[in-house]
Amino acid sequence: MIDILDFVLRPSSKNFHQLVGFFYLDDPIEWASDKLEIHQIQLPLFKTIVPDFNNPLHCWLTAIGRARDQGRSLKGAVEMDQVLKEFCEADLGFAQFVDRYGVVASTPEMLKAYDDWQKAQIAWGEEIAAIEARGEAKTQFNIALVLFRGKKRGANLRGSIKLLKDFGIQEDIIQAVREQAEAECD
Repeated sequence: MIDILDFVLRPSSKNFHQLVGFFYLDDPIEWASDKLEIHQIQLPLFKTIVPDFNNPLHCWLTAIGRARDQGRSLKGAVEMDQVLKEFCEADLGFAQFVDRYGVVASTPEMLKAYDDWQKAQIAWGEEIAAIEARGEAKTQFNIALVLFRGKKRGANLRGSIKLLKDFGIQEDIIQAVREQAEAECD
């Protein structure tokens, strides 16, 4: 399966082409299938590189990206660039895609379905980022709590706070942990 995205789904990587495989999470960890792959192509990351027109994938993505950016049909974008036009003539699969894409992209129902799907993917990515941020905050909270619990009341809390700041623990987390640790001592 190939997903061509006009948004960045995985901001933690700068590679425009992400390969997703399937594996079992239980021990032993092993591939579930070597016959099924998902290729996620993130157009915004592709647009940051200089395309190599000797690479068929780069030709495909350049044409798709230009059509989208210029509000043209795929056929129109290909016709405007001699290198892409020659590639289209040489690669029959790409020529067929250009013709079929023009039909699919011309229906309002398909364009709306795509826009709805794209919005859902962006929202999903934002939710994953928020979950990861909450997990990081929880980890920081637990680290700070262990340190504060190990100190007796009033004993060098200033040094503990400096140490936590040096480790990059956020101020609001340090304050919340300090209050909880002091409440436990009461």
